[in-house]
This record gives sequence, C-alpha cells and structure tokens, in this order.
Amino acid sequence: MRKLLLGVAAGILLAGALRATAADNPVAAAPLAPPVVFPGDWLIKLGAADRALELGFPSTAADLYRELLAAPEAPAGERHRVTLALTTALLDDGRLDDAQAALNRGPGPHDSAWQLRAGLIAVQQQRLDAAKTAAAAVKPEGLGAADRGWDFLLQAMLADADGDLD
Repeated sequence: MRKLLLGVAAGILLAGALRATAADNPVAAAPLAPPVVFPGDWLIKLGAADRALELGFPSTAADLYRELLAAPEAPAGERHRVTLALTTALLDDGRLDDAQAALNRGPGPHDSAWQLRAGLIAVQQQRLDAAKTAAAAVKPEGLGAADRGWDFLLQAMLADADGDLD
C-alpha cells in the first residue's frame, strides 16, 4: 500500500513538473498540428457508423455519417451511399424533417433507394400523393436486399392509408 501511495505521489509531482516545463517553453506550449487524416480512417469510421445503425443506435450513426460527409477525404463515389445511410439513421431516430433535409442535400441520382426513402418520409408525414409518386418510382430490382423489406413496408403503409386491407 505504501509503495502505491509513493507511486501516485511521484506521478503527481512528475505531471506538475512537466506542466511547468511546458508553460516555460513556448515551443512545448504551442498547440499541436491537426492530425493527418488517412482514407483508411474514413473507412473505419464508415464501418463504425454502419455497425451503430445495425445495432440500434441511430443517433450515433447519424453523427458519424455527418462527420463522414463533412470529411474532405470522403470518396465522391461513396457520398450517395452515405447520404442514404444518414437518411435511414434519421428516419430510424424519428427525425423526419432532418431526414428529408439530408436526402434533398445529398448528391447522386434519385434512384430506387433514394425514392424509397423519400416515400417512407412522405408517408410518415401524411403526404400521401408524394409518397405514392415516390413508391411508383421504386424498382424492386434496383434495391439491395436490405431495402426490399422497406419497400414492402412502404407499399403496406400506402395500402393502409387508402383503406385497402387486402
């Protein structure tokens, strides 16, 4: 126990001495340069965002996707996919207006995946005409496996809104 207390006291004294040295030395006290960003870091963060969304943490995923889109090293070809993922996270979090804004700001084509998300947002906002227009533009063969279930949900929500229980 005595050795532990001596170790802690020595650590505190050493930290104080290092701080005093840094304060006396303007070079040591200068702020550090921003870290160098590598494309691999971007890919790691993308994996973390995707995993957060899969595990049910849409707010965390949305924050990570926003950081990815703001990063200068973001590959141009991935911006559309990340925008769709951000929109999905915001939808999952119940933030419909933010999801609509993210979808509209995003680059890329208004393909089936884009139309699907536009339709899901519109149907939840009770804009049924816009939802039907978006749903009609969705081509199931243009969707990934994960989005096909959402297409069925959109169709079911529209049928329910129309009172078509068949």
